[in-house]
Amino acid sequence: MSGYDIYGNMFVDCHCGSFIGGGRRNTVHLNRYYNCTVAVHIDNRGMNWQNADCKKGGMFDQQLQSVNYQHPPWSTHYPELVNIFNDHPCLPAYNIVEDNEYCNLTEKFIDASSQQTEEWMSTVTDNLEICRPTQ
Repeated sequence: MSGYDIYGNMFVDCHCGSFIGGGRRNTVHLNRYYNCTVAVHIDNRGMNWQNADCKKGGMFDQQLQSVNYQHPPWSTHYPELVNIFNDHPCLPAYNIVEDNEYCNLTEKFIDASSQQTEEWMSTVTDNLEICRPTQ
């Protein structure tokens, strides 16, 4: 998934609140996570088991070519796609996880390390452990 804005939700008693499976340009903000195992999951599947699909000539490229993505209306509505193969196409890049609250997590807030999110050009900031009633 790419380009989603996940905000204003309350995740209670779940394994994983927000799940970004290799996507890019997602924003996860102003959510609350209570009694979860992990609040936010981000993985780099495009860099490993899905790598062949996201490279030039792979399924992703074929799907883009089928809609002539480098020309209007696609190029004007999705300008970030025009040069996608010059901008780390298999990287879960430019995700933003900020201003979320969490309490009673079994493991951790986010399961990607700070080194990984930095390498992926993603931002994780101002997420606070604040415990208060869920209602």
